Amino acid sequence: MLLVHDVYPEVLAAAGILRRGTSAYEILAAASRFLLRRCQRIITLGRDMRSLFWNKGCAPAQLALIPNWAENELVHELSKRENKWLARLRLTDSFVVLYAGNSGRTHDVEVILGAARLLRTESSLHFLIAGFGGRMAELEATVRRESLENISVEPFAFPRSEQVQTLSAGDIALITFVPGMAGVSVPSRMYNIMAAGRPIIAVADAESELARVVVEEAIGWLVPPGDARGLADAVLEARKNPDRVTQMGARAARTAREKYSLDLALERYRAAVRSVIAS
Repeated sequence: MLLVHDVYPEVLAAAGILRRGTSAYEILAAASRFLLRRCQRIITLGRDMRSLFWNKGCAPAQLALIPNWAENELVHELSKRENKWLARLRLTDSFVVLYAGNSGRTHDVEVILGAARLLRTESSLHFLIAGFGGRMAELEATVRRESLENISVEPFAFPRSEQVQTLSAGDIALITFVPGMAGVSVPSRMYNIMAAGRPIIAVADAESELARVVVEEAIGWLVPPGDARGLADAVLEARKNPDRVTQMGARAARTAREKYSLDLALERYRAAVRSVIAS
């Protein structure tokens, strides 16, 4: 059996849906272990996820690390001046901090709101949230209630075939997680943000795959989960260093092409399937 695995009990615990140690959690954890023991190969999406499975008792030979990929054929570097969505929003001349994608239980929206509150008097600095998910209504309500004029909450404006317009709308991009997500989830949006040539501010556990990629490739900043002051400081540092931001973005796009292409991912999947057949 070949399994591409998300760590379901751990996801539910990190999202606050289940508490560790409860009967429901232990039943799911036991079912997960039962399934894992019967797999010849388990695909993990990041090094943190691989470590978690080692700790679950999986043999190293069972595990294959295959990251997700960037859609380099659809997403590419696009300047803010070329971005028609930014022009419609009248944000072309602002320093834009973009959060694009799912906003669910495991994504820290409070840290974004906290940073926006701290930076509300900074002129020409704007948070643009373009997404979907369970926390969008909460975000919109908070922005209205507190009159946070430095935040715009918009739907994901373009179809997937034109997502470059959304992903290139920021000078920098945010990916924010609640604590405890290391080993549990690797955000696929990271690779397309990289392909768009944008640096990333990762609000994440330091041992997570997201944090490792951002630090190792020197394509952004790492902020601990829940640290609104740290996020605000990272945003200000980015705004003060436009040349550094440009260099980080170019490195991100190059890394997406060279390390996270679909062709590379498909070859790794073929190799995993061949190894299972051979065994």
